[in-house]
Amino acid sequence: RGRLKGLIRRMDLVKAAWENNMLTAAKAGDLMSEMPRYVKEHQSIHNAVQAMRGLSIRAIPVVNRVEKVVGVVGYKDIAPYLYVPKHRERFGDFAGEKSAVNITVGSIMRTPPITVSPETKLEKCVELMLENDISTLIVVDANATPLGVLTMIDIIAVSYTHLRAHETSLHLVCRL
Repeated sequence: RGRLKGLIRRMDLVKAAWENNMLTAAKAGDLMSEMPRYVKEHQSIHNAVQAMRGLSIRAIPVVNRVEKVVGVVGYKDIAPYLYVPKHRERFGDFAGEKSAVNITVGSIMRTPPITVSPETKLEKCVELMLENDISTLIVVDANATPLGVLTMIDIIAVSYTHLRAHETSLHLVCRL
């Protein structure tokens, strides 16, 4: 009683939804967060952080000068580069301070980006997420222009709705 029996990760919930055929009818375009927001490869990683915070997302598309998706960057990619130690000060106001780093998004983005069309079935989207160990897919048009993002949270929300509609226990779905 009161003992930890396990943890459920987002990936576990998405995998359970996929394995239990909860995603058969929907498509990426039905659930994506429409997002005309992206960062350009020559912009600073600080621009990417601001954009992701403003949109409450963990990853954002990276586009080239003609606004075609060429990569994706997320908090995990940026975190190691946000600050580097200054030279060690012994006295004064700056002892132990860190300085901001000026790094472009293009230099740390993940390529090639994993993208889907609005017509891609959710089953395929989940398969891509699981195969590539990612939580965000970029939804693009035929010209690789970003239309939005599809996240694991979007898929979990649909799965939850399905569970409620069918009065299915999460315990049974996840086999805990």
